[in-house]
Amino acid sequence: MIRTMIRLFSGLLLAASLFAAEGQGAKLKVPSQYPTIGAAIAAAGAGDIVLVSPGTYAENLMISAVNDLTIQGVKKGTEKVIVDGSLVTRVTVRKCKVQDATANGIWVHGDGIGAKVESCKVKDCYIGISIEDDYSYVLRNKVTRSAAAGIQIFGASKCVIEKNKVTDGGANGVTGINLGSFSLMSTLHANTVSGGMQMGLRSSDTCLRTVMSDNKVTGTTGWGIRAAGDGNFVTRNTVLNSGDVGIAAMSADGIFADNEISDSGGHGLFVNDGADTATNNVLRGNTVLNAGGDGIHVDDDGNVLIANKSKKSAGVDLDYADAAGTTVLFDNNVKTTLP
Repeated sequence: MIRTMIRLFSGLLLAASLFAAEGQGAKLKVPSQYPTIGAAIAAAGAGDIVLVSPGTYAENLMISAVNDLTIQGVKKGTEKVIVDGSLVTRVTVRKCKVQDATANGIWVHGDGIGAKVESCKVKDCYIGISIEDDYSYVLRNKVTRSAAAGIQIFGASKCVIEKNKVTDGGANGVTGINLGSFSLMSTLHANTVSGGMQMGLRSSDTCLRTVMSDNKVTGTTGWGIRAAGDGNFVTRNTVLNSGDVGIAAMSADGIFADNEISDSGGHGLFVNDGADTATNNVLRGNTVLNAGGDGIHVDDDGNVLIANKSKKSAGVDLDYADAAGTTVLFDNNVKTTLP
């Protein structure tokens, strides 16, 4: 089976290895039978395959593969299928099935116009869904067995990643949902990550003002949530059975509130960015149980801890010895502390 990409440059990019088994449904050929990809999609029925020859197609697309529509590039040498989406206001990819892509399963790239990737099933890809366009929405998708990341946002701002399920990391080093370099003011809400990921949710050092709320991360081999970049709001997340740190606050000026962390292999809640600049964070109302290290471990100066609960840690429930002079504590419920 030949798997290529459908690319939307200037506006967006939708990379697709969208396919079904050979021989299912009718084959609609572009441009020999239909002049545009959109025309072929409009004429397609359940189980049909749209075969797109290499070339540039100046059109805007909404792909909604409700009836298992297959869009497949026809390989001719090193040529690619290019769809010029420069006039598009938004591309929607809905209910597509993607699997066995050696690169990205679904790839959105553009100039700040935004896309919606919704209710797709992506399996056995290097990166399941990759977003490189501002104002994009990634909603209610199921991503399974990615080799590098289930969902990745790279260089895109103000994106919403919501109610996705990412499971079964295919190799060590897999991140469930990854916010890469210079992803600003994006929201990760009500996602579920489970099944052998090295890390559940991650924001990089150059991200700013990321919101991570109401997510559930279970069974990572490493950290549950890594929140780097400044000004983060990390709240009401549940992290269970992480192999190492439950939630790592590797940023300044953030709020970490009302998270529940249980049975982490390392520290439950860890404040440290390796450069002594994870400062001015507020940790409020978090609950840590059965941490394999310390329940709450604060290495950097100038943080405020209010009404947190930490119990049954293998280390101590609260360790702020390296920042004792500047850490502010109020009404925390812990049994053992350092200092």
